[in-house]
Amino acid sequence: MIISENPSSPPSQEPIVDIYQTHAPKDRLLVDYFRYMNDMIEQAEIFTKFSEAKRALEFYAVAVDANHRRRGLSTALMSQGVEYAKKNEIDVVFGLFTSPYSKRAAEKIGLKNIFQLDLLEYSPIGEENRGLFKNSVPHNHASIMAIST
Repeated sequence: MIISENPSSPPSQEPIVDIYQTHAPKDRLLVDYFRYMNDMIEQAEIFTKFSEAKRALEFYAVAVDANHRRRGLSTALMSQGVEYAKKNEIDVVFGLFTSPYSKRAAEKIGLKNIFQLDLLEYSPIGEENRGLFKNSVPHNHASIMAIST
């Protein structure tokens, strides 16, 4: 989970750790992957859609090992994240979901789709579409889903 602050709000007393500075990926594939994820989330304009929110909690790369799937683990993890947000005065919880399975888990805990991208048409801001996700079919629709706490 990553916590971010609304740039339009006064900074909170609690320092926010910049995960990208403290744990920057070294592999080029991961650098690009995180850059694209961040770009997609920026396009969703979380703090515009939730303008009263001071802080947001992002589910970042929730994944369950293939040997342990279909047991409710991702739903349980995200549910605990929402509880954490409520207890710590975080106003909105959101995530980028790229599979129908992760979207269903998010819906179970109340997250709603607020922004959708077709990865076949996606190009990062300032770049042309290079067919980055041409092999993503049938999972080529990414959703930014969120809930107010």
